[in-house]
Formats: sequence, C-alpha cells, structure tokens
Amino acid sequence: MTATANGSAAPISDTPVAKNNTVAPEQVSPYAKKKVQRYNPKTETYEQRQERIAKQKRPVLRQSAETKNEDTTCVSSEFTTLSVVFDSIYDSLLPSLPPAAQAAVKQQQKSLQRSLKNVTVSTLSLSDDPRALGADMQDPANKYKSPHSTYIVNQLLKIRDGKQNEAIPVANITLSQAVETAWLYFFTGVLAPINFALGMAPEFTDINQQSSPAAYLPLPQNITGILGSFLSYNTLVGIFFAGGQAGLTALYNQTATSLLNQCVARVTEEQKENAGKAHEHIRYNIPIPAIIKNTANQLALADKDNCKPVGAKTLGEITERTIKQAKDAAPNAQARARVAAEGRQMMGILRSNYIPANLIPKDKADFDGTEQAVSTIGGFIPVLGGAPLDVILGLSSNVRQGQSLGHQIPLSKLTVTKSITGVYYTYALSVWLFRTIGTYAGIPALAPVELIPGVNKFNPVRMISTVLTLPLTYGITTYHNVVRSMCFTDDDTTGSGLGAEAHKRKDEAQENIAKNKEKADKESTGTTKRASSTTTKKPAPASDSGESTPSTTTPKPKKKADPDDEIPPWIR
Repeated sequence: MTATANGSAAPISDTPVAKNNTVAPEQVSPYAKKKVQRYNPKTETYEQRQERIAKQKRPVLRQSAETKNEDTTCVSSEFTTLSVVFDSIYDSLLPSLPPAAQAAVKQQQKSLQRSLKNVTVSTLSLSDDPRALGADMQDPANKYKSPHSTYIVNQLLKIRDGKQNEAIPVANITLSQAVETAWLYFFTGVLAPINFALGMAPEFTDINQQSSPAAYLPLPQNITGILGSFLSYNTLVGIFFAGGQAGLTALYNQTATSLLNQCVARVTEEQKENAGKAHEHIRYNIPIPAIIKNTANQLALADKDNCKPVGAKTLGEITERTIKQAKDAAPNAQARARVAAEGRQMMGILRSNYIPANLIPKDKADFDGTEQAVSTIGGFIPVLGGAPLDVILGLSSNVRQGQSLGHQIPLSKLTVTKSITGVYYTYALSVWLFRTIGTYAGIPALAPVELIPGVNKFNPVRMISTVLTLPLTYGITTYHNVVRSMCFTDDDTTGSGLGAEAHKRKDEAQENIAKNKEKADKESTGTTKRASSTTTKKPAPASDSGESTPSTTTPKPKKKADPDDEIPPWIR
C-alpha cells in the first residue's frame, strides 16, 4: 500500500495502469531465447525451401575472397557450381601453405578456372535431382525414382525445351548435377555389372570343396543338405552385396537431400545465374528421333496438385487421347473415319471386359518400411522368397486397406500404373516358376555343368534367370517410374504446361499461361462464330402488328453419359 495525495491508500501493482481501458503490451526480455522456426521436410514446398535457405547465415563452403565485398545469397547445391566449389577449396587451403607456395597455388587456381570454362560436356550426359528442377518433396518424381528413370525424365524435359544440343562448361555444372550424375554412372558402371556377375558366377566353394558352411554343422547329413540349399556361399555373397548396395543407396539419398536442404555456399547473382547455364557459342549436333521428340513435347514434370501423372490416368483416357492424335494426323476424311471406327471398336472392348483390379497386388514401390524389409530379406529364401512373397505382401496390403478382392471394373477404368504393376508381377512370377522348376525338377538339360575344366560348376538355371530378370529390373521398373514422374502438358491445370517446373521457372510459366489463355480465347471466338452461323431459326410469336419476327436459338448440348458407369447386374 502507498499514500495518495488525498491521504487514502492505494495498492501497489507491477502492472502499468492502462489508460482508456487499453491493455499494456507484454514486455519481452531482450535476453529471452528466440524460438527457432521449424520446418516439415515432408510438406515443405520448393518456394519455402528456397526462402528458408536464403535466410541462413553459415554456408558449408568457405566464401571466396573475391566475393567478400559483394552482395551474396545463401544457396543450396542446386545453384552452387563446380567453379564456386573449387574456389572455396583453394581459399581454404591457402592459409595453411607457406607464403612462398601461395603465389604458385593462386596461379594454379586461375589456370584451373580457365580449364573449367573451356571444357564443355553435352547437357544430355548430365542428370539432376527432381527437387532441383522444381519438384516439391511430395511430388511423384521425388518418390518414384531410380538413377535411370531420373536420367530419362531429365533428358525428355531437355528435348521438349529444345536443349538437346547445348554444351555446358564444366565450371557451370551444379553440385546437384554432379552428385546425381556420379551416382548414375557408379550405379550403371559398377553396381549393376557386379550384381549381374554374381548371378552368372559358378558355385562358390571353400578349400574343402563345400558349397555351404552348413556342411560343418554337427547335424545329420540330410539336415545339413536342406540347410545348404538355404545357406550357400553364393547366398552369403548375395546378401553381403545387397546390404552394401542398400547402404550406398541410403548414403547417396542422404547426401543429395542434405545438400539440397541447407546453405552450401554464398554466391553472387551472376554466379547463381551461371548455374547450369549453357555455353553461348558451342553447340553439339545430336540428332533425336522424331518419335522421341513428339513424345517429349507432350510431357512435363508431374505435380501433385496441378498436373496428374500419366500413371494415374486410365487406359480409357490414354486410348481416347491416342485416337484423337491419330485422327488429327490422318491425311484425309476417309482415313479419319477409319481411325474413328477402329477407335470405337477398341473402346468397346475396353468397356465390355471386366477384371478384379484389387487382385493386382500393391506395387513394391508403395510398400511401407516393414513390407520392404520383409520383401528384401525374404528374397533370399528358396521357393517362397521373391515374387510369391511380394504377391502375398501386396494382396494383404490391399485387404488391410479395405479393398474387396472380388470387386470388378472395366478395363477402361484401370489405371496405367495398375496395368504396369500387373505386368510386373506376371513377369516376375514367370521367372520364379522357371527358376524353381529348373532347380528342383531335376531336368538333365538344366543340371549344373563344368564349362571350364578345374573351375566350379556353372548353374544354367541361375544364369538364365539372371538374364531374364534384366528387363524386369531395368526395363519395366524404370518405365513405370517415368510414367509416374511425368504428366501431359495439357493436363497442367495452371496452363503453364511446365508442371512442377513452374515453381522454379516462374517467368516462363507466366508467359505460357498468357499465351495459352490468348490461344483459348481465339479458339473460343472462332467456335462461337461457327456456332452462330449454323443455328436454327424459328418463327417468334406474332408481334402487336400481327407480323412474326425471326429469332435464333442455339440447341443446348445434352450431357453425354459415361458408358463405364453402367455396370451390368452380374458384376454387382
């Protein structure tokens, strides 16, 4: 309590007296710790990632001495060129060298930079991460990818933009391109050949000519024989290699993600513009087949919100699109009529044939962590492992998701990705049947043989199975990833025709939207004029003067029913 001017007592309070019934703002201590704004890497968009990285202060690489006094921005590996990387390495090493050697190192640095600018490579020899092209973390291209499918997607986009002849100086290659391309060539030139060689190799034996360590167990011979078929030296080598490959793949994914999610270097605006920029004068002459050009011109990078992937479209939609293109390319009306007749017949077949779509197992690329681990480990189990186990896992996942295995749909409603998944499992089961029957049926023609005297026996069944698996691993799977990573340009709801790339190429996207809107307006005007010239004139009711005046009415088009919606009663 304290005394007031009139002698009364007033309570003491730490809260300031508010005037005009307003509450005083809360006082924040200048020493209070600021809350670090967290981000969710799974939901972060391309634009949010760029803004977050630009606000960071400490780059991974040391800033070059030449740009110390210039305005710079923090960028990820997407805009960090090899020229910036080498400059940073040289500047980091200089302080540790004696003064006499620093001058020679600086001269060497200038010589290296000249070489990096003069040596060029074809843009078609480089790959890049989909996130560096503009894809968000949740976009299909970031989930369904392999070294080969990512490379194919990159090249199709370059061909679409007419960049197939560009030559890129080594100095302008980005760190993201370097990492992705290095992994592509390492996977193709090292891991894939080793995996193939293991499948073609003879039976491995130890110094006692035993093909399995189970032979040394203190068990009856019939039991060790059974265990030997499960645990051979070839199986152990295969497990070791599969584990090594999985570890390298995880290391690559972690490295690429880390470099794209943090500030790698501080660069000037000019250095940022040079990232991935082609040489101004040098061009290569790389002929591209017309069919690949036409295909590339229709494709863009799929976007989860604005551009539906090709794999998510139905067979009916793809067939109708193909028929329309064939009609547009027909030379005359008679040819167009033939195409239309064949198209109607084909669509009739697709609409009248029904299949239980949920009997197609869940695709392996959509397996969760537990399913993926069971599939990988179980692949080394004879008879049960491989395709049968994957089918069981895929069907059980469908059942857990509440999908009825007996539900039938017309072929026209089957998605592209479902049909490719069905082809994958059919082919995989065929190879499994050949390998199982050939191994355990005791067919003399497929018995192990000693092709080279003194060398362990070769297993023809395993060798043929390895060759038959190549189209499955590097053909169907790669193609499936591509169709799930790309969309048709006219399916881009924004009108840019760039899909997910519009996040990065904003100016170009706006120009494309304006051009497409202008084109649509012209087509709409032309359609309106043609419609007005073909309207039916009907006499209007008589006027007050007793004369009838002509009036024009445009017939309203009736909504066309979808034949696929009428399911026959025996299907229900």
